[in-house]
Amino acid sequence: MTDAPTCPECSQAMQFGGFVLCVREDDGKRTCRALWKCNSRHVWWKWADRPDEPLEVSPMPELFR
Repeated sequence: MTDAPTCPECSQAMQFGGFVLCVREDDGKRTCRALWKCNSRHVWWKWADRPDEPLEVSPMPELFR
């Protein structure tokens, strides 16, 4: 993870927050999501093995602040 994205909500630079192991619904695989946070406390993530997909809002941001 070398290129930090900007927050889709406030356009601030984001910081990498680690990986979260999840089960992907479309294929049933256990796969990591890359977690990204900005200084405004917005939390986003995306599938680590699908780098071209857009960031998604984390459904549980309070767990990662």
